[in-house]
Amino acid sequence: MKTTILRAKRIVTAGAAGTVYDGAIALREGKIEAVGTAESFGSALAQAQVADFGDQVIAPGLIDCHSHLMEYAAASIYPVTEHTHTVSVSALLLTALASGITAVGDHICGFPGYFIRPEDCLAAAEKSPLRVRPALCSITLGGEPAGNFTAVTGNVPIPREQLMDPEILKKIIALSAFPGENVFITATPANLPLSAMPNAGKLVYSQEELDRIAKTFHDAGKKLGAHVGGEEGIDMALNAGIDVLHHAHGMTPAQMQRAREQGAAIVDTPLGGTHLPPRSAQGVVELVKAGLDVSLATDAYLPAPEGMEPLVPGKLYGPEAFMAVAAPALQALKAAGYDENHCLALITKNPAAVLGLADVTGQIAPGLDADLIVCKGIPGLEILDAAQISAVYRQGVPVIRR
Repeated sequence: MKTTILRAKRIVTAGAAGTVYDGAIALREGKIEAVGTAESFGSALAQAQVADFGDQVIAPGLIDCHSHLMEYAAASIYPVTEHTHTVSVSALLLTALASGITAVGDHICGFPGYFIRPEDCLAAAEKSPLRVRPALCSITLGGEPAGNFTAVTGNVPIPREQLMDPEILKKIIALSAFPGENVFITATPANLPLSAMPNAGKLVYSQEELDRIAKTFHDAGKKLGAHVGGEEGIDMALNAGIDVLHHAHGMTPAQMQRAREQGAAIVDTPLGGTHLPPRSAQGVVELVKAGLDVSLATDAYLPAPEGMEPLVPGKLYGPEAFMAVAAPALQALKAAGYDENHCLALITKNPAAVLGLADVTGQIAPGLDADLIVCKGIPGLEILDAAQISAVYRQGVPVIRR
């Protein structure tokens, strides 16, 4: 197979190579073979198939490690039933791909409307060129009374005690490919106003129960992620040794230090997702300054909060808005002195590690999959609109072109 070389004015690698000016990337059999200045390739340029993107930027494919596309969003965005649900899954995954997202961590939690089998969602995902890593969850909705569901028990509420059932946990563990919101330490408002969700934010487990769940995951060789907000819930998560804290709104400086010492990663969702207000852009800077591994994600589809221009308050946003959602935090990091590669890592390299894909994708480096985007500027720093992404490559194959 002939080597393909992509050229561009800037290559922002999100990795050790930093930004390469007048750069080139050699692709072969779906992998990145080499990256450097065009001049360093010498005569190889004349012998390869070259795609020259001129003044544009080549960056790693974006990675959204916290979304709900295959279950909740599919039935929220489209008026589908269980008979047409998987069609909407395919449409939403294509939207993500067209938005520059080449890998997604998606959640299956148990849908109150009707029962969609996790296997059906995963079968639909396998047909997409987008890389999908699923997390199966148990979830507690903060209504009155609180409603408990799991990905494997379907659309019928279950008693709280069943959330710890060993057989249910075993199935969740077996089908989870990354530490997403496997457990909800605090009940969720589920996109609804707190007035409609009076139990949102209440603790679901005792410390002993949470410890037991964490041990079950770890004994099976799986990392555990949790939905959590508020100081007490975050303390419980850290006590239990949970590996990835999703949201973690209300985290104190002392908890940041403890999370860093324990090696816990943070997945921040600027649109919200808990009973507490979303973290500010400066709050993300504080997480990074504390030495934490931080990823930004959409939690798609969530309504935009007030004051997050150019997003419209209350409107639902998904993968098409990933760059705009991440932009305030990335731009605050840049203003705080972090370089563009460190900033870009929050939507590429870091979420790849959350998904267990650090040795496969997330940056531009030899040996990794050629999951790349070609765009008019650096995502989240210079461009916000998916229409400014000219091409998306997945394992070296152009899957989106504008």
